[in-house]
Amino acid sequence: MQARTVPHPGLPTAPQLPALLTQASGTSHLFEAVYPQRDTHVAPLRAFGADITSTGQDTRVHGPARLTAADVQAADIRAVTALLIAALAADGTSTIAACTTWRATTTACCLTWPRWVPTSPHRRGGPPMTPVPFTSDDTARLTEALDQAVTDGATPGGVIALGTLGDTPRFLTAGRIADELGDTPPGPDTVYDIASLTKVVATWPLACRAFEAGALSRTAPVRDFLPAIDAPAPSGEATIEQLLTHTAGLKASTRLDHYRGAQTPLHELLCREALEDEPGRHRYINRGYILLGLALAHAHHQPLDELAGALWDDLGMTSTTYGPLARGPQVAPTERRIPGAPRIWGTAHDENAALLGGIAGHAGVFSTARDLARYAEYLIDPASRLHGWLRASTLPFAPIEPGLDRGLSWIVAPGGVTYHHGFTGPSLYLNPGAGRYLTLLTNAVYHGEARRRIAPLRTLALKTITAT
Repeated sequence: MQARTVPHPGLPTAPQLPALLTQASGTSHLFEAVYPQRDTHVAPLRAFGADITSTGQDTRVHGPARLTAADVQAADIRAVTALLIAALAADGTSTIAACTTWRATTTACCLTWPRWVPTSPHRRGGPPMTPVPFTSDDTARLTEALDQAVTDGATPGGVIALGTLGDTPRFLTAGRIADELGDTPPGPDTVYDIASLTKVVATWPLACRAFEAGALSRTAPVRDFLPAIDAPAPSGEATIEQLLTHTAGLKASTRLDHYRGAQTPLHELLCREALEDEPGRHRYINRGYILLGLALAHAHHQPLDELAGALWDDLGMTSTTYGPLARGPQVAPTERRIPGAPRIWGTAHDENAALLGGIAGHAGVFSTARDLARYAEYLIDPASRLHGWLRASTLPFAPIEPGLDRGLSWIVAPGGVTYHHGFTGPSLYLNPGAGRYLTLLTNAVYHGEARRRIAPLRTLALKTITAT
């Protein structure tokens, strides 16, 4: 459907829209939207062939996908905001973060969002939300499952942090940190290697902040944010969005040890690799996040660990860091890879991250249950900037399996739940609609393949966070 322009004297023109949108929403990237339910403001949308329906809480816009900013002419900035969200979503030129649902095809897009009124780029008004507390039965079952995981040899010990928005987190513990530390029990401040939680604790929030600042573009190829490559680079054509959603079609195996001795920079070696699959299909691949970490560092002219450290400091996550860390009673060891050799302790368990000095976009971060609970509360708080990022990132982007989808970094599950796991044994679960979070920290790789035995604990954690 070809968009039609409806000119109107004295109305905002395309070059004026960014400033007007900033004035209207508090951020030019539209993490929330204002849309009053009055026909006088939807008439300009209908002029473009959009269909608008309203309920007591939501407004739904279903409109043509080929609209651009140049097509937008409306008498009310709120209509401009709504039209841009509906129009620019499908062609990828706008960060669509206001929606609770979004579906787009080559011919149309459909969005729904709550009527929230943002007050600034950092703090936003939100709808009334009464957190659903965890019950005593919930905590009893989780404690029993954590104890059972220790008994089964899945992990020496572990910590669960669970809480609701505005309340002090509760911590459940079991077992001990490691044999090397005797009977020392784990606690809220025990530092664990969080492996692939690095993707959602470091790389994902840094990418969202870069989108907001214009330092990265979701729809641009990653090579645009890396040092110049004077050669064909098929993997470098993957977009930032494809890398975040694991849909770039990159080579599945990530073996940086194969690059030992190479004189070519790492970003170029990775970008020159041929694709293994057509872009669009979900395949969980670490190399995409390695590229994202390199791109973030290059785009900001600052090392990845410094970028992440500044973000964590702002959030008060004082124990979250990239390694290496000194061995000691506050740090949980991971795996002994060779019998008789020293155990990995305070350095990245992930071999590719270790080859990168422990600083990578896919793994390498260490954190505590207390810090992750703090982070989770920011993510589920409607007044937080990070919550806007989460809402944008948990729109289903690619199916993983029946009932599970991939958003930007996060796994999207039924019931408004989103989560992510790490190979060493951590998990982070969020249920923003119920004001709930749950984080699990274990060093399940301590006994090698026995780490698989934490699966029942993770299943229960997901079931518990979902139940309301």
